[in-house]
Amino acid sequence: MGPSGAGKTSLLRAVAGLWRSGSGTIRCPARGSGLFFVPQRPYMVLGTLREQLLYPTWTTVVSGPGVSGAAEFTVVGTGRHNGKPQLPLPDDGHLVAALQRAQLQGLLERVAGDLDCQADWAAMLSLGEQQRLAFARLLLARPDLVLMDESTSALDTENESRLYQALRDQGITYVSVGHRPTLVRYHEEVLQLHGGGAWTLHAASEAKLDLLGAF
Repeated sequence: MGPSGAGKTSLLRAVAGLWRSGSGTIRCPARGSGLFFVPQRPYMVLGTLREQLLYPTWTTVVSGPGVSGAAEFTVVGTGRHNGKPQLPLPDDGHLVAALQRAQLQGLLERVAGDLDCQADWAAMLSLGEQQRLAFARLLLARPDLVLMDESTSALDTENESRLYQALRDQGITYVSVGHRPTLVRYHEEVLQLHGGGAWTLHAASEAKLDLLGAF
């Protein structure tokens, strides 16, 4: 948490390895495919609904950006997952279950249950649906650590609660940046950035709601 410009997103991107400015040392418990960074507007690839769900854990990008800033890719079934054998390629049952857990039953109905339906997903899906699809990817990939930057900004509080609970049920560790005071209830600690490199770490149970307008 912290005021606008305090460096919340910059800190998250630095931990994720996406921020190359400056110098110093960052110790992170997860790297590679064991670390996910989920932005406010998730990345939508070209292809089928199945391929959307498998990205990026079971995919390899094979071309540059296409329509809607998407990229084409191919599904792969081998590799490593943060030093561990990669998870098996999910079958249809697992993909459908992830969509349902991410509150995307309506999307399944719109495509008549066809996981191989192709569409311009960035144009077809609302931002809230894109954010829920990103959670479905997390539930399938089960990364060691997820860094979420405004990842539920387009969701109502009920869906937000269900998705965070789904992550907790799978034992996925996460760090969030957001502006909703309700986010505090899904976390054990709250890091408050004051600007100029100053910070304070609170237990979530001690965080005061009147401080959380810029969380």
